[in-house]
Amino acid sequence: MGKRVQRFNKTERYAHWANAFFFGLLFFSGMLLFFGGIASAVGPNGVAFSKLVHRIAAIPFILIVPVAMLLGTPQTTKLWVKDVLTWSKDDRIWLSRFAQEFFGKHIDLPPQGRLNAGEKINTLLGVVGCGLLCISGLIMWQSSYFAPSLILVAYAVHDLAAATVGAAIIGHSYLGVFQPGYKDALEGMMSGTVSETFAKGHHAKWYAQECEK
Repeated sequence: MGKRVQRFNKTERYAHWANAFFFGLLFFSGMLLFFGGIASAVGPNGVAFSKLVHRIAAIPFILIVPVAMLLGTPQTTKLWVKDVLTWSKDDRIWLSRFAQEFFGKHIDLPPQGRLNAGEKINTLLGVVGCGLLCISGLIMWQSSYFAPSLILVAYAVHDLAAATVGAAIIGHSYLGVFQPGYKDALEGMMSGTVSETFAKGHHAKWYAQECEK
């Protein structure tokens, strides 16, 4: 089976999958509401049911990251922030070449840390996009407290953020499920460990710093 190395702890994995689950509920119910005819086709109460699911799922979705940060160790949070905000020349080169790899062409990519440049971008899009979703969603939910002009802006921001985060998640899922070279990354978020071969090949800087000590 080969040696495996720890990449993600339980708090990181639980937060990831909880976030994915509730975003899925929100995205699906939101699509039904956006295309109202689809929700109506589900049944006479389709729109009302979609609104109910959307609002119930929004509560844990808003709380997931803060709770994960509180329950996780300070070291976990600090490492996550450091990973996302630390950028190097290798990260920029990686991004400039990755489109070819994404569409199935194997090319040489610069060595990466625990998170590669694509995962950093995906995380930043998730944090900013989900933050905008939460703020705009709360304004829409409690619309009686806000000016009509602000509510219109909130709807536009909500739709744009949902589309952006949804596209990022689709690309993220495609790599983990369908790209042979990245399937071990999915296992890493399931069990917390990745193969030594994957760690060396995709996250050489991290492997050298943390796994060869």
